[in-house]
Amino acid sequence: MDIFLRRAFSLLLVAGFFLLSIHGPALAGSYEDLYQCFRDIPGWNAEKPTGMAAQTPGFKMINASREYMKGDNSLEVTVLIGPQAMASWMPMVEETRITTPEGEIKFSRIDGFLVQTINGKARASSSVMVQLSGGKDDSNGAMLVFTSDNVPLEKLYSMARTFDWNCFKKKAASVK
Repeated sequence: MDIFLRRAFSLLLVAGFFLLSIHGPALAGSYEDLYQCFRDIPGWNAEKPTGMAAQTPGFKMINASREYMKGDNSLEVTVLIGPQAMASWMPMVEETRITTPEGEIKFSRIDGFLVQTINGKARASSSVMVQLSGGKDDSNGAMLVFTSDNVPLEKLYSMARTFDWNCFKKKAASVK
C-alpha cells in the first residue's frame, strides 16, 4: 500500500481507537452473518471470509473481510460496524474533494449511499468506501471498504459496484 493510503488508513485507525474509549450502545450479532454478502469475482482467486468482534463493557465493534488476488493485483473487501466505521465520515460531507501530491479523496452520493474514493497517485492503489448506515450523531454506523493494490480506481469502482451494497447494509443492521 502506498504512503498516501497508509496515511489515510492510519488516520482512520487513530480516530477509531479514540472512539473506542467512548462507551456507546452495545452491538449484538455475529461477523459470520456478513459472510454471505461476499461474492466471487470471475478470474480472481479468493480467500475464505474472516471476521472478528471486539467487546468491552457497553461497547462492541464487528468486522468481516475477504481477500482476492489475481497475479500482482490484490483486493480486500471489508465491512466495519461500530465507531471505527464512522470515524472517517464525521468531518466530511458529500461533494468534498481533497487533493495532495500523493493522491485524491472525493466524496459523493451514489444510489443513496455516501461514497468516498481514494486514488493514490504514486502507484495504482485505491479505495472505495461506502457508508452503509450512520451519520454525524450515530457512533455505531457501518461502512463497506474496498482497498486495492495495482488496481486503478476506475476498475476498483466498477468491481465494487458488482457487490450488493444493500446486502451488506441489511446484514450490518441485523448485527446491531
